[in-house]
Formats: sequence, structure tokens, C-alpha cells
Amino acid sequence: MTVRFRAVLLRSPAMRSATTTVLLLASASCLPAAGPGLILPADDAGIDASSPVRFPDDAAGADVDLGPPFAATGMNPSHGPFSGGTRTMLRGRGFGSSLRVWIGSTELTADAVVASDPTHALLVTPPGLPGPADVRIRNEAMADGGHGQEQMIEGAFVYDPFVIEPAVGVTGGGTRIAITGSGTTWTAETVVYVGSVPCDEVTVLDTTRLVCTTRGGAPGARDVRVVSPGGADQQVREAFTYQDATDGFRGGLTGGPLQGELRVFAFDSYQGKAIPGAQVIVGGSPVIATSLTDAAGGVTFRDGRLVTKATVTVAARCFQPVTFVDIPVDTLTTYLSPRYDAACASGDPSYGSGYVPHSTGVIGGELVWPGQPETRRQSWVNVPGAVRPTERVAAYVYEASSYPNANFWLPSSDAAVTPDSPGILGYQYTVGTWPGAHTLYALAGIEDRTTSRFTAYAMGVVRAIVVEPNATVTGVDLTMDIPFDQVMSVHPVLPAPEADGPDRVVAELSVTLGSGNYAVLPVATATALLPLTSDLVFRGVPALQGALAGEAYRVTVRLLRGPSGQGGTGGVATVVTRDPTSTIGVDKFPPAPKLLEPGNAPWGAAHVAYQTMGTWDLAVLTIVSGGGLASWTLVAPAGVTEFDVPDLSNVPERAGLMRGPIRSTLNVARLDGFTYGKLRTGQLVSSAWTSSASDSTSGTY
Repeated sequence: MTVRFRAVLLRSPAMRSATTTVLLLASASCLPAAGPGLILPADDAGIDASSPVRFPDDAAGADVDLGPPFAATGMNPSHGPFSGGTRTMLRGRGFGSSLRVWIGSTELTADAVVASDPTHALLVTPPGLPGPADVRIRNEAMADGGHGQEQMIEGAFVYDPFVIEPAVGVTGGGTRIAITGSGTTWTAETVVYVGSVPCDEVTVLDTTRLVCTTRGGAPGARDVRVVSPGGADQQVREAFTYQDATDGFRGGLTGGPLQGELRVFAFDSYQGKAIPGAQVIVGGSPVIATSLTDAAGGVTFRDGRLVTKATVTVAARCFQPVTFVDIPVDTLTTYLSPRYDAACASGDPSYGSGYVPHSTGVIGGELVWPGQPETRRQSWVNVPGAVRPTERVAAYVYEASSYPNANFWLPSSDAAVTPDSPGILGYQYTVGTWPGAHTLYALAGIEDRTTSRFTAYAMGVVRAIVVEPNATVTGVDLTMDIPFDQVMSVHPVLPAPEADGPDRVVAELSVTLGSGNYAVLPVATATALLPLTSDLVFRGVPALQGALAGEAYRVTVRLLRGPSGQGGTGGVATVVTRDPTSTIGVDKFPPAPKLLEPGNAPWGAAHVAYQTMGTWDLAVLTIVSGGGLASWTLVAPAGVTEFDVPDLSNVPERAGLMRGPIRSTLNVARLDGFTYGKLRTGQLVSSAWTSSASDSTSGTY
């Protein structure tokens, strides 16, 4: 049945950011299940005044039609490529584990539908024909009840007529994008617009495929139009995004094969701004060409010698230089790290305020503890009480990390959710975040700020929270029903010991939260000296149940020499498993490389050489000078074990290495599904590697 309410809002200026208290006048005594933004008691006899009902802020003075108890109300985003694979959030009510979804005539597989709570479901779209598609939902668990078992929204999802790759590029322009259409008839006269600006160098490969190069643009999403004379004007909303905020993965190698033209861009990794006047050197020895970046941080080289592959170095005053060896594509985007010495602190670039993100958003909701009856606020029954005077019971909400081995941290104590926090069915929280789709997890336990210790006892997870720029998303509740009651053993199968090899092993544990997302845990490191006499054990590991069902544990094992690894690493290996009860054999350590130049002797900064064994995908060499003030990072693909480098003594002041002692560290790494021509900046750090090994030398420059 449908029940209409008259909502009278009781509000004061101090309550604007809090949950609004509502006085309800109901026209019927039989109440349906809660809809989006509304939580009602299950008791048919009426409303308990101790459990206030929540309405959206815009419900003031309006009649609110709750509608049927099982329904879909919309999707965000509501469009995506015809090839499928769009992660979209379905909104509605009455969702459960038996939810079935059809887009058009195609039913989504069970692993493509995740109902994170009764009002949200994350979907991954199947392929479809361009144009609008109906979305139909069904809940088999409600079929016998004869009410609300199936609902449909006509044209709720629109399949775009073409796909763009990559869909993100730098504000300076120069991103080479490939556009693939479905049923298109593109010709040599076809024009592409990114926003209102035409795309340069459009090359039509056939009637459904073309490539072009973006011009510069301000940060933000742009519609893309493909226009053919006498043909259809096709458009995809917000299909390409200009970004200047550093996320660790934008920069790197993009575009088509290197065929006589090379574009290079330089950006500040700290602030995300373009670096004008950076010196770009193509070639090692001899140098093929050199030039300075323009105001947008870019420079283009046209030379018949730039075919197949090229080595590129980028250096700028008060930044750390980088070199990419044998790049096979026509576009390189670099993000240079600032150089923190006294001469740079007050000059260009500025370091005072850091990068300020554009158009941030806010997520708010409650941490909800399960219990009976479900319409009442429950106590933290799965978290024990504090014992010492310095302890307290608290919970914190985190955004999923893209780095599985990141260090656990405690937010400000003011950000804690406690049993005294306000709430309706739970305990209120708010977090600030970037625009986009997000996964949140909450940890509840006992903290002691005097020792910076946090012991987790309960966890909640919610996925697919879409945040628009400058927007606040409310009603995002996390159910705290995942216990920390598992024990995991790690049995590393180690390489043969060496006289100057590792003397200890360190294992790090995290939990996956979907593709590329991880929950960083407070007690997730185990250390033991070599030789091992027993397995490494993690106690108090979260169970893979509830919102963690289908996820996995990720364990990284590092072989180190010295308490902090200052003597180098003897290998790093990673395994992913869903079984915490069995011993994990970690036997994926690659053989250690041998760094020859720079070595333990004076280095002329002209040549790099090293020896490797086994298979690997990427080599990253970091040379540090000036006691850590200046460093040079050099990146090379598999198969390359020696190369020439340009002379950095002629680059701008404070743009190269400092004369004197240097410390050089070479890492060779394996990465799942890696292609050097599609290298991203985020793949240059160890957290992205499946396994790795390293060697270090100390010399002079």
C-alpha cells in the first residue's frame, strides 16, 4: 500500500548539518518498509517517539509518497559505453542478497550485482546496443508475498555510441585518444570535439575507429562529439576528463607507436600544476634533441630519428629529475617530485599550502550495529569496554586505499565516532573526499592515544558511493557486523641464504575491497629473524563475511637486512588468498639483481649497467645525493640491462644530482598484466608490484 505523510520540520541554525527531526502525521496506521532517506520502525502499531524518522532536507512542508516497498528509482551514472563494464549504482529500496537485475534483455550475473545495503546496489553493466535500455529488477525472496516482487524503469540506462581510451588526460593537452564506435560510419572528413574544442590530428582508421590528440583544457569532465558531414552527430556526456590533481596513476606512457613525433609533459607531483621551463632531453649519449616545456608544461619533438623507441629525461629547477628508457609510444607525461632544500623553499615552486583539490565532496551517514529489534539503535555489543584510564571505545571511517601496504594511521581524535555520538539507528559520521565513486570502511575498537595503539574488533564496508563535485551524500550507513576473529599463518618458502643477504622477514596483510582497493588494518605486520623457526602469524584478522564476502586477503612478504631494511632487500613477493586457516607458501621471490653502474666507486653519470636473472617486467633505479636532498629516478623495461644517460651537469641549477656521495638502489619488479607502453606513474612504487628484488651500492658522483 502507499501511505502519504505530512512532514513538519523542526529546525534551528545549529541543526543545519545534523539529521533533521521530523514530526509525522500519518494518514494510515499500517506502515510500509523504509524508502531512500527514510527509516521507519517495523512495528505496525505506530511510531515509537524514541526512534525518530528521517526525511530528506527538501521534504519540508511536503506530502511524501513512500511508494512500494520494493522499487528502483534511478542509476548513477545513467550511461556508459556499449562495450559494457560500467560500474554504476542503482538506487531504490528493498534490495537484498536475492536481487536480480536485467539491463535490456540481458540479466546481470550474480558477481555483477552487489547490494551494499537495502537502498543501494553496485552493478557492472553488460554489453548492449547504443541507445536507452530498460532496467528491470526482481527479488526472488519476495516472490511468494505477491507484492513488489518486480519493478522496471524504462530507459533508465543509456548505452553510449562510442568508447574513448584513455578517458582521462592532462590539462596541458597532447593526450592521444582512441575512439571506437558501434554501427558508426566515420570518414576522413569526420571531426571530433572535446567540449567545444576540436581534437587535433584526427586519423580515421575505419568506419568505427579513429584516433586524435586533445588540446589543453581546464580541469573537469567534457562531453565528446563526433561529427561526420552528412552523417549523425553523436555525443557522449562527460566522456573525457582533464585532471590536474595528482592521483598517482595519471602520468606515464600513452598514445600510439612512436613514429617521428614525441610529446612530453611535466607536472608537479605535489600540487598537480604544469611546470613551464622544464628541460626535456631526448636520447642518452648522444643527445638527439633538447627543449624547454611551454606554459602548459608541454613540448613536442618532431625528428625522423624518433622511431620505435626513445630515451627521455625531464629535469626542472627545484624538482627531482626522471628518465624513461626506450619508451615505445608518442606521449610521456611525467610528475616530478619537489626538491626540498633551503634555496627552493621560498622560490618557485611554492610548497607552503600543498595541493588544494578542486570541488571536494562530503559523505555522511551512521555506523549501525545489528541487533533485535532492527528498528532500534543498538549498543556496540561486539566491542569490549576500555580497561585502562588512557583507553576509550571509538570507531573511525576510512576511504579504501589504492596502496595495500600503506601504513595504518589514526585520524584526529575529533573525527572519532563513539558510543556517545548522536544518531537515529546508529552513530553519525562524516568524511570529506574527492568527487567520484568511493568505497568506505569503518573500524571499531579500543584506542590508546598515549601509545598510538588501536585494536579493531568490528568492521563495516559500503561500496559504490558516488560523490559529485561540491556535493554532500547523506544516508550512507555502514553495518558493523564483521568480526576480527580469524588467525592467518604465513610460511615463506625462502631463497637460499647468502652471506650478505637478508637477516629478517616482514609480512604485511591487507584486505581487498574490490579491484584496486584495500582496507589497511591496524595490526597487519609480522616480523621474524632468519632463519625462521616458525610461521608468521596474524591474529585478529577480519572474517570474509557480510560485506567482505567474496573479497580476499593480500599478503606481501619482504626479505630485509637490518631493522629498517637499510641493508637492502632480498626480495618481495605477494600472494592473494581467501583461506585464513591454512599456511601460505610464499615462493615467488625473483632472483636479486646486481647493480654495476653506479657502483661502489666514482660514477661519471654517463652509463647505467646491471645484471639480472629470471623474469621481470620493470626496473626502477633511484640515485640519491646530498644526504637525500636530490634524487634521480630512472625507469627501464624488461630486457634492458644497460643504457646511456644524458649529462645533467648542464640542466638548470638545483635540477640534477649534487656532487659528492651517492646511494643507488635498483629494483626489478614483476607486475600482473603489465605492458611497458601503458606504464602509469602509480606502477613505479613497490605497492603496485607483484614481486620484486633489489640491490644497493654506495659511491660518489
